[in-house]
Amino acid sequence: MTQVKYITDAQKLLLQVATQPRETAIAAWEAWKTIVDLDESDAASYQLLPLVYRNLSNYGYQDDLMPKLKGIYRLRWCKNQVILQLFVKILHILQQSGIEAIILKDVALLSQYYPDLGQRNIYILAILVHPQQALKTREFLNELGWQESEKLTPKVLQTKNVINFYGQPDCQLELHWYLTGISIKKTFEQVKFLQLQDISTLFLNSEAQLIQLLLQKTSGDQVSHILWINDILMVLNQENNFDFERIILLLSKYALIGNLPEKIPMLAEVADLIKPQIFVESIKKINSYNKIDLCEPDLIKPHRTAWQIFRVRYKEYLRIAANRGENFNIFGFIKYLQVIWELQYLWQVPIKVVKWNIKNRVI
Repeated sequence: MTQVKYITDAQKLLLQVATQPRETAIAAWEAWKTIVDLDESDAASYQLLPLVYRNLSNYGYQDDLMPKLKGIYRLRWCKNQVILQLFVKILHILQQSGIEAIILKDVALLSQYYPDLGQRNIYILAILVHPQQALKTREFLNELGWQESEKLTPKVLQTKNVINFYGQPDCQLELHWYLTGISIKKTFEQVKFLQLQDISTLFLNSEAQLIQLLLQKTSGDQVSHILWINDILMVLNQENNFDFERIILLLSKYALIGNLPEKIPMLAEVADLIKPQIFVESIKKINSYNKIDLCEPDLIKPHRTAWQIFRVRYKEYLRIAANRGENFNIFGFIKYLQVIWELQYLWQVPIKVVKWNIKNRVI
């Protein structure tokens, strides 16, 4: 069976140009030019061209393609400036209203690990707020012209971690109130203040940033693959003080409730470009199964009796609790059922369960 490749040989050459030292980068660029026409670059490769330009120009390299690369770089820099100004306006309003927000994803990575604003596209604006401040944040976003993809009801707050907002043609905004595998309290303990234009705001510390990047979902196309791989290279090749034993220990837990196992083959394809080889070798050993993942067949198959559906609700709650870094407790499960079933009072939950079991109806 032919093994699926996440990036092409030509794309890997561009990754070398974008992220590696002078001799390796220039040699890779000279090799890339012999097999690819710049004007016919695929969409995934195009994502790397501004970073290719900046790395080559830093090394003093010149050829006939550098002016065109410079134009691509400057266009991205200008677009990102407009998007970032829009984002900073949102952050100002939230800070003035007493809402703590942690910057996530594209802006966080670009601000911390890329040399300047022109080297990575901003596709997603993402913030994390305390769950009790999510509704207020939604109101401010609506006032600024952003519309959510679904209504932020108590049920959505209880059963999901994020909703999307739309309102600008070049990007979307994600509002998070939990991150995978960690309680919100612990998340806000793993932050640092950084300057973003004229505002000081919260970012995840380097360890938390790397963990969330490793657990981040990708859409499955080559553009998302190349962006994710390049982000990993930028983070790992710039940070020298990671405690990899601790990170692998945490990932061994988080991978059970995330999608990290599918990323391991992607990392293997660029293992020779990652400086800390111990990280690549360790991550391959992460066990990808646990009791929560083994619930998946029960969660997707059809059910007929109230008791069967009740068991599925229990397993759903286990998964959500684990995703949020919370321990199981019976009160939390009953509260979850109250929200799911949209009941006014907590005491209505056991009554509903008894009635439906007697009638053998589907919940």
